[in-house]
Amino acid sequence: FFRFVSSASTPTTCKASTMAPTIDTASLPRWDLSKFGFSSPFSEDIDSHLAETRKLAEAFKAKYEGKLSELSLLSAIEEYEQISIRRTLVSSYLHLSYDTALEDDDLKKRKGALSQTQSEIYGDNLEWFSLDVAELDDADLTKQYGAEPNLSKYKSFIDELRRQKPHNLSKDVERALTVRAPYAGTRPLVSFFDKELSLMRFKIDGEDGDEVNMEVLLSRMSSSSDAA
Repeated sequence: FFRFVSSASTPTTCKASTMAPTIDTASLPRWDLSKFGFSSPFSEDIDSHLAETRKLAEAFKAKYEGKLSELSLLSAIEEYEQISIRRTLVSSYLHLSYDTALEDDDLKKRKGALSQTQSEIYGDNLEWFSLDVAELDDADLTKQYGAEPNLSKYKSFIDELRRQKPHNLSKDVERALTVRAPYAGTRPLVSFFDKELSLMRFKIDGEDGDEVNMEVLLSRMSSSSDAA
């Protein structure tokens, strides 16, 4: 049983009838972010990676936009998939890096700037793809399936895009919404909440040592004998 006593001038105090064992946080698992291929979130390699991704996305748009019924839909989806993987690589790396350093304001600004770049790449050069797939005539799509047997492995992806057709807006509007996404909707609020939560510190009664953050506190609570 934990009781929380909050004060505006002092850290929150946590009391437990039975104390949980002290956790050696240094021994806990750590993400191996080196597998992403970037030395740090501030590495120029990330900027180069996104610059190349932008070029690939621009070439993809020039090659396929408005021509999906004439060209190979399978090839278009495969190219789109590879570009998406490149974008996701950077996004995943930045999110994981930031999640371990929520108090780093420089990293927060870097993450925000790169998120804006990502939104621009998608909005300017990739947003159209889902809209064009949704607009394909049934006859043209059936023809594509017949000509490209391997296209069937993407059927669930295609079906999902086509189900969104009644809800799609014009390309210009969809692009504007995507480009503004980092600064609109719930994302800024979630980011603010994460930042504020990371700043909270707690003092556990009966224990000597430094105050702990929310993650350590919750770990202590879940491992306490009282948690059962």
